[in-house]
Amino acid sequence: YNKAHNEYLNYLATTGIFGLGTYLLFIVSFILYSISQIYPNDIRILPNTLRRIFGFIRPIRINSGKANRILIVALFSGWLSILVTNFFGFSVVVTSLYFFLIPAFAIVLSKDSHLTPTSRSTSLPAVASAKAGHLPLLLPFVPLLLTTYYLLSTTINYWRADYFYSRAQKLTKQSNYPDAYQNLYQAKNLFPNEPVYLGDIATVTANLALMSNAQKDASAKSDLASAKSDLASATGELEELAINYSDQAKNISPKNLNVLKTRVRVFYTLSLIEPDHLKGAIEAMLEAITLAPTDPKLVYNLGLLYAKNDDSKLAIQTIEKAIQLKPNYIDARNALVLFYEDAGEKDKALEQLQILLKLAPENASEFGKQIDKLK
Repeated sequence: YNKAHNEYLNYLATTGIFGLGTYLLFIVSFILYSISQIYPNDIRILPNTLRRIFGFIRPIRINSGKANRILIVALFSGWLSILVTNFFGFSVVVTSLYFFLIPAFAIVLSKDSHLTPTSRSTSLPAVASAKAGHLPLLLPFVPLLLTTYYLLSTTINYWRADYFYSRAQKLTKQSNYPDAYQNLYQAKNLFPNEPVYLGDIATVTANLALMSNAQKDASAKSDLASAKSDLASATGELEELAINYSDQAKNISPKNLNVLKTRVRVFYTLSLIEPDHLKGAIEAMLEAITLAPTDPKLVYNLGLLYAKNDDSKLAIQTIEKAIQLKPNYIDARNALVLFYEDAGEKDKALEQLQILLKLAPENASEFGKQIDKLK
């Protein structure tokens, strides 16, 4: 864990002096409170300074005697052990729950213990009658109830959207794009302004367009003119829908690097149908690079897009920039070998292979064959 193994230092680092001070104040308050319950009639065990502070605390007298007092002692002792473990390590969820719940239990027990059965039985009807006669007193709780309802419903919708999104991811990995689309569509309907959902549904829609285009080509081979026409229309609509979803995601979060990466995938997939879409992929990649100019993978992929766009010269220049950012980038150097070879620059290709021999000696035999071939 990337945390200090001292909960007090963690509080200081994350919440500052005010947060740590509040945390320590809570600890001191409960220690004094517990002592007041264990020794309700005698605080002489405290030093003079603490006795003065302690004088401001009004202890609740425990009439139930020894049994309840022993229980509070047990709770207090267990709680003190948390302070020790928090000093030598960081607090996990369960420990934090005990840290706050044990004081709550102790306070409830101490308050409940001084009520007699008679007072309990008589106080409840009185409260009930007071509530019945003063319903307007409940009005301030209406906003609280509405807020609680809103927060609960929003949390449930978040869970539902995440459920649909998770299912869509699994279906996408299985190339089940129609069902993945249905799940993403439901997630998008719950949170229509979530760029992640819009980006992923754009990717799935682009793949559906690719599937539709493949079916169109199959219909063309079988001379089914009407089916070909319908599929061509469906493919065009899916292309427009994918671009529309991607545009929405970008408009909502224009500086989101992941949204731009997804946009690149959308346009690249669509370029397999219509090569002109490759320009959109290049534009999206350039925007991504402006956000992360030192990411060599983005620069390398831009070079591959240039190569796909039949601009090998610009592809070589771009991949060389990627290598400048990351000299041990094996994939980029491998790509340069191929591009140099296609461009007839064998010397540069051999130079890259010699570097690759040093970077990846485990592939020496493969690189050796390429060197022999170029020589």
